[in-house]
Amino acid sequence: MREFGVINTNYWNWIVKHKLSDKATILGAFLLTYEHCNSLGCFRCPPAYVAEDLQYPIETVLKGYQELFEKGFLCYCEQSKVVFLPKYLKWNPIMNANHGKGTLKIAKALPVYFTFYDKLVESLEKYSGEKMPVKNLKACISCLKQRGSDTVSKRYRNKDKDTDKDTDKDNILLQFPLKDKTLYPITEEYHQQLKEFFPSVDIKIQLNKMNAWLDSNPSKRKTKKGIKKFITTWLSKEYDKTKAGDKSGHVDSGKYDIINIDEG
Repeated sequence: MREFGVINTNYWNWIVKHKLSDKATILGAFLLTYEHCNSLGCFRCPPAYVAEDLQYPIETVLKGYQELFEKGFLCYCEQSKVVFLPKYLKWNPIMNANHGKGTLKIAKALPVYFTFYDKLVESLEKYSGEKMPVKNLKACISCLKQRGSDTVSKRYRNKDKDTDKDTDKDNILLQFPLKDKTLYPITEEYHQQLKEFFPSVDIKIQLNKMNAWLDSNPSKRKTKKGIKKFITTWLSKEYDKTKAGDKSGHVDSGKYDIINIDEG
């Protein structure tokens, strides 16, 4: 864990060029100087952690991640919860041999299911800098390419071995009624993801409340395209309430009339 981080002056030129919003600008600066950021610009950083540190609503952080992704500043792997900053090495190149060795260790420690190995290799090849020994650079790139290959291979094997977990009946916790009278499955994987995003919220209780609310309000049910926005908006409100010290867990269903958005 580092005690300080550097923001290259080119970052400010970059945000002006790409017309970033104020929140996304602060979020980008936060990620560049985050205590768990490393010499690859590739580190675990779930949005819920950022929301807690910056005291932002989780919805603001998720929108910021999306904006930074669209501008090419950030890649976020939902499965491993790892953030990768493609321009990090451009603004913070490897400075010496020891720095290069440390970078190799970081590469070897990345999760197998990280989904952006190809972009990481591309960034390293392009921006590693002249001060990183060729030996370390080749070893690091070779390691990343192998891990990327292993990731693809494992996914392929799992696809052949298992049925799609999203439709596995044993993996479904709830099914939300939708506007078109079909059901939207809430899987255990999605439940775990929501727990990462909203750590202070009892997700199962809130999912059951959402299900009951949708069942009782058929005219306000969501489309398949809009259901996830409904879920995250509901949970964002609960998350903000827990931060404000409201431990009652009471949800006034009337408050959620604002979620009556037809996104599909």
